[in-house]
Amino acid sequence: MHSLVSARARGLLPVVALALTGPKRSDLLPDVPTIGEAGFPNLASENYFGISAPPGTPKKVVDKLHKVLTEAVALPATRKKLEETGLVILPMSQPQFTAYVARQAKDWEPAVRASGAKL
Repeated sequence: MHSLVSARARGLLPVVALALTGPKRSDLLPDVPTIGEAGFPNLASENYFGISAPPGTPKKVVDKLHKVLTEAVALPATRKKLEETGLVILPMSQPQFTAYVARQAKDWEPAVRASGAKL
């Protein structure tokens, strides 16, 4: 979705955007309402990216990985490139990310069950 937002904002796609699924309007498409503003507040959905380590990974390794990735995303050139694609950068602590993923799983569980999908 973010690459479509970026392409549409740069005039590369002749697409009419009806709504964005996140909770806030995009700086790249400020004239496009959110799905909630369009009358569908329960359809909000966001993509997210994060790194998870396998269970049992030493805390020292996890902490180092978190530090290095957080620093990399904070670099102005990296941040600029990611934001140009429509990504919204929201750095999180390790506990915040764990809680976010758990909320996403809980929020989407009814839809996954209703779909009949098997994991």
